[in-house]
Amino acid sequence: MQDFLKKLAPASVASSLERRVKRLTATLNPTLEQRWERKKKSAPFTTVKTKQGIFTVSTRDDGIGKDLFCRGQYELSTIDKVFKILIDNELLPKNSPGTLLDIGANCGIISIGVLKRGYLKTAIAIEPEPLNFELLQKNIANNHFEKQITVLQFAVSDKAGKVSFELATNNLGDHRIRSAEQNFQPPEQFNESQREVIEVESRPLDVILKDLPKNVNGNIALMWMDIQGYEGQALLGAEGILKRSIPLMVELWPYGIIRSGFSKKIYCDLFKKHWKTVWHGQAECFVKHPVSYVEAIWDEIGEAGAYGNVILTR
Repeated sequence: MQDFLKKLAPASVASSLERRVKRLTATLNPTLEQRWERKKKSAPFTTVKTKQGIFTVSTRDDGIGKDLFCRGQYELSTIDKVFKILIDNELLPKNSPGTLLDIGANCGIISIGVLKRGYLKTAIAIEPEPLNFELLQKNIANNHFEKQITVLQFAVSDKAGKVSFELATNNLGDHRIRSAEQNFQPPEQFNESQREVIEVESRPLDVILKDLPKNVNGNIALMWMDIQGYEGQALLGAEGILKRSIPLMVELWPYGIIRSGFSKKIYCDLFKKHWKTVWHGQAECFVKHPVSYVEAIWDEIGEAGAYGNVILTR
């Protein structure tokens, strides 16, 4: 088409016509990213059928929401890799009747994805932020998991009470507790100082689980934790459940951990106290190391804003 236009018209006219053709083509056959941008302008929410369930997402969310809309999944390959490691190494039976403990559940992507895949039968999904919690409940209903997933609206920490909670504008997966001991080094990478701050209710994990019926919290097979650098404080409030030797899948984000007020040594020592093995997430699989290797994983990721995933097992 472009060559044809160049033959018929002078360069300036052809160039103008080419731009019009591109705009027309985008209008008639928009890419998913273009459709997402249009959706953002026309509606605050959209519902999309994906490989891991049906999800209603905020069109402000250029993180998880956009991935679900444009790619039809979010971290689904990570879910599959985690359960392959656990099942292949006899750390979890295939089609386990157990429960997923999903800490930082967001809109339900992990809990719903795990149940949809048939890896576990039930889940406890904990999410503090009001909009994400509303979407979490909506998505559980979208997928008819009301009886299988227990939802709780708390931030998970080492203390009970109100905590300051900063809201990311365009990435609804990057809301975070703003710690009173927050370390402002390294320098902020994500405009944190300009974020809106609200208060949310916080509980130690052991307290949250103690208040649940035995049939809900008694069969936890896997903990999945992604709370934007506040994982260390959450683990300090989870001494009871950590004694159960339950595997933990956790995001390792040195930048966020340091900003939360934790040091590399304190954080890595927590891992060494409770687990013997760390599996480092790579492009194709998770690689097994003794838990002492976690410092090397930290150094490999660096403190400038990158993150990785690790599984911790006994």
